[in-house]
Amino acid sequence: MHRRFFIDFSIDDKKRVSLHDEGILHQLSSVFRVKLGENIILLDNSGFEYDATIKDIGKKEIIVQINDRKEGKKLNVEITLFQSLLKKDNVELIFEKCTEIGVSRFMPVLAEHSIKLNLNDERLQKIVKEASEQCGRARLPMIDEAKNFDDAIMAAISEKDSVNFILHEEINQCCDKLSYDFLKHFYSPRRIKKFNLFVGPEGGFSKKEIELAKKNNFYVLSLGDLVLRSETAAIVASYAIATFNN
Repeated sequence: MHRRFFIDFSIDDKKRVSLHDEGILHQLSSVFRVKLGENIILLDNSGFEYDATIKDIGKKEIIVQINDRKEGKKLNVEITLFQSLLKKDNVELIFEKCTEIGVSRFMPVLAEHSIKLNLNDERLQKIVKEASEQCGRARLPMIDEAKNFDDAIMAAISEKDSVNFILHEEINQCCDKLSYDFLKHFYSPRRIKKFNLFVGPEGGFSKKEIELAKKNNFYVLSLGDLVLRSETAAIVASYAIATFNN
């Protein structure tokens, strides 16, 4: 399998392109030690992937010839993960694994029980880029600016043709479990393609936040009898939604 690299410009119909990004140059020259004639895959976030051959290796640029273009893997559904803020390492784990699962968009949420911290956007972009290259995606997930809980709810309900889920650890306050039996109602007879998933911080969403979600017709869902850590819940729920119709 050829190594994959996202670039920050459009290839379109170009036959040869020059790579100047220091990170890509370092990986190709120093980490992978590519040689002339080797093939790589370039991705310009257009949904296409480009088979390319190394033609020249310099200190400040690598020139490649574009051989072929084909459509990349498509995601079956669009999932926006509204993830409440957690400790740095846990947030990074969620962004990495949920990118691999197929989440289309991340929206960090400042909930009542959230740990207030400044997200390192550059670091998160690097994580989702590397995860996308590794798992074979042809498009990068979007990362939105953090919103407070009320604004995040408004953002979710403004999305047309979307279904809104919010996870809650109190089973007796949930309308259902996030199971395949529950999800099948959104695929037959109708076929919903867009889902907004709210995952709480450590300690969960507050009663006030759950009530606001209910007021706006969210499905309040449980993941079962055991209480999962926030990062586990985000990964499990995203996977269930992303893979249901497979």
